[in-house]
Amino acid sequence: MRYNGGDGNRERAYERATEPPQHYSLRSSTGQASPLFKGEHWGWGESEQMRENNMETMYYNPNYNQKKHLTLRRKLRRKQTRAEAVLWKELSNKKFLGLKFYRQFGVGQFILDFFCPKLKLSVELDGGYHKKEDQRVYDSVRTGYLKGEGIEELRFQNDEVMSGLPRVLEIVKSVVERRLKEIADSITHPPTME
Repeated sequence: MRYNGGDGNRERAYERATEPPQHYSLRSSTGQASPLFKGEHWGWGESEQMRENNMETMYYNPNYNQKKHLTLRRKLRRKQTRAEAVLWKELSNKKFLGLKFYRQFGVGQFILDFFCPKLKLSVELDGGYHKKEDQRVYDSVRTGYLKGEGIEELRFQNDEVMSGLPRVLEIVKSVVERRLKEIADSITHPPTME
């Protein structure tokens, strides 16, 4: 006796379960290959809007948001400091210059407080424990790794954010404008091959 009804339902169910959802097509609605085909890094659980907003900028990188750090990233989001909450209010939902920032974003073995993949810009907030010698060594190793990945890192003290948020945002804005100009210049003047 076959418990699948004898009509092949089990085989079809298996085929459907192993296929990606329809809205993760490798072709766009216009019929052209989408950037997803180029290897964009989005899991099946990411929203379609999130993918559309970042398709052109965030291609697959196995060092981004590794699954082994997911629990820690979630915990850090839930237990954010007051300074992180204040800055996140300004950076979230594309409020800051229309740029998408993520919080507690994994890059390699490190978790960045705030990260804009389009600009490869990290904004870090340091509490009192960053003054300890072993933490300073760790931070310098981390900064070197991020620099090697092409990520620029901005560091602020929690006190700076709490007492002078407009100044902090002005500094971030100046770096964002510089990074946008660098990107525009690299597009209009691509490197030559000799």
